[in-house]
Amino acid sequence: MSNQLGVPAPNVSGATPSGPAGGDLGGSYPNPTVVSGAHLGATTVPHSAIANTAVTPGSYTNTNLTIAADGSITAASNGSGGSTPGMVQIAQQVLGSPAASVNFGSIPNTYTNLVLTITGGTSTSGANESVALQINGDSASHYGYTAAATWTTNTSFFGANGTSAVIGSLDGTTAGSVIGNITLRLLGYAQTTFPKGGTFSCVVDLGSGGLNLQQIVGGIGYTQTAAISSLLIFLLSGNNFVAGSIFTLYGEK
Repeated sequence: MSNQLGVPAPNVSGATPSGPAGGDLGGSYPNPTVVSGAHLGATTVPHSAIANTAVTPGSYTNTNLTIAADGSITAASNGSGGSTPGMVQIAQQVLGSPAASVNFGSIPNTYTNLVLTITGGTSTSGANESVALQINGDSASHYGYTAAATWTTNTSFFGANGTSAVIGSLDGTTAGSVIGNITLRLLGYAQTTFPKGGTFSCVVDLGSGGLNLQQIVGGIGYTQTAAISSLLIFLLSGNNFVAGSIFTLYGEK
């Protein structure tokens, strides 16, 4: 390097640089900064050269992150799992011996709807019989139901101001080869503004031989507004559900 007179400039060792920085550096010497978008190439920046952030080091679950415009993480915390549509099993009871009723208590209020499924039979000697429901231990005249049944002819039945609601029928011990099943869906069970309601469906064998199936669909109403916290299921006849009958309660998101 030469000066304007062609005389080599002296090599000053140890001098502190000064003046404006350029290229991948910004600011001024002696304390320039690396500009945004600087090309570091294959250079490895040691951890010691990176400033610490306010984020606590560690592992996070279902992490909530705050990310700055330059891509750095400025905040992190544990989060909760997202809401996944579908049904979650709350409880299940499989009868080890005949029982006159099945009770689900302490039902959480963290779902939108309840779904009850029943697969089983009854101890009656008839073809099938009605299954009833009471809510929150309430045996007052607060229930109503309506249903339609299909077979060789269409029939309907209903009940109003009853002490329980019919939610379908199950096959008895003399029925055919098809086991009874019921599905009940209770809508908005946890809200406390409106009375409760739901829909049900079932398929039974009328028991006269040869798979004489009947489908029953209907709805129920309950006049009280309290959140549903318990369900009692029983047979209107007072007979028993047979051993092996399965009662499953689901919460629906």
